[in-house]
Amino acid sequence: MGCYKETLNFLKLIGADKNLLYQDKLEVNFVKENFQLIPLKSAPLFYPLNLLIGMLKFKAISFKNRIKLLKIFSKLPFYSMKKLSRMTVYDWLVKEKQDEQVIEAFWKILAIGALNTNIKKASAKMFVNILKEVFLNGNFAATIILPKYGLSETYCGPAKLFIERNGGSINLSSLVTELVYNGGIIEKVVTTEKVYDDFDFIISTIPHFALEKIIADESLLKNPGLTYSSILNIHIWLKENPLTKNFYGLIGSPVHWIFNKGSHLNLVISDADEFIKKDDEELFEMVCIQLKNYVNLNKHMITGYKVIKEKRATFIPSNDTMNKRPLQQTEIKNLILAGDWVDTGLPATIESAVKSGREASELVSVNC
Repeated sequence: MGCYKETLNFLKLIGADKNLLYQDKLEVNFVKENFQLIPLKSAPLFYPLNLLIGMLKFKAISFKNRIKLLKIFSKLPFYSMKKLSRMTVYDWLVKEKQDEQVIEAFWKILAIGALNTNIKKASAKMFVNILKEVFLNGNFAATIILPKYGLSETYCGPAKLFIERNGGSINLSSLVTELVYNGGIIEKVVTTEKVYDDFDFIISTIPHFALEKIIADESLLKNPGLTYSSILNIHIWLKENPLTKNFYGLIGSPVHWIFNKGSHLNLVISDADEFIKKDDEELFEMVCIQLKNYVNLNKHMITGYKVIKEKRATFIPSNDTMNKRPLQQTEIKNLILAGDWVDTGLPATIESAVKSGREASELVSVNC
């Protein structure tokens, strides 16, 4: 989204900002069964009236619930973070008299998309902070930005070129097998090809559960005890594509989002733990029913599919978890952590990952 300042600065730095599609104003096409298209669309007015009027016209929920929705947004700047830190998203919504219709048609889609977690587990404090970033920082902050291409082409390629142009190198052919600790520092990095010992700092960007496998003494790194939530991506290739919008949010479906790639669709199920153990064929049959019911796309129009399961895609941002996320500077003097799971104050998003990368590099600069 436009409020992802760290990510957008990073993409601009590496010359990848031209690979993005920018909305002029917020527009999300929600769909109910039988292809009932219900847009949530910013009005052609000045900020913030454009967003408020857009929500007032959101016909997926009753007019009474739209008024209740606006009341929440009017109160965003004034919530007590201390009180919210003891509540889940669901607790907060119930307290604010949001009924099941508006929770199902608006809040659940927004919260699960942002946090990848059931609203009965997710921290209300974290969610309200996200809402503030999205809706209280101008028109651009609330717009949605999509990649024109696959993510490798969108930013991995430009990032590689940027690193190499600035004297760096990338090695994708060897596996790190051990970090050798001695005298308060990491002394050597052992890989399947060679041993590295000429370095000042190591920035580890892998999750804790992977990092602890390559440090001989696990007590050197305190396990934060994070719990995780899964994401499913089901890619569907088509003979012909009848869909015209770039993406759709599905109301009341186990499939949360459909991203339209032209020749194929990417269906996303967040907070997917209940589906992760199902086999690929079973998942394919399930999404075929959803496509038929929601966008009138029949199974005979599909030429192929691929299921991608990320079992530990993101940590669960519960209130307990907020105090468990590790600092980036570890007790090992020359080892710095980066990743969406460290203590950035953000949920496990690309914005959190990029912010951690910038702050890791600043820690290196300060200590050098």
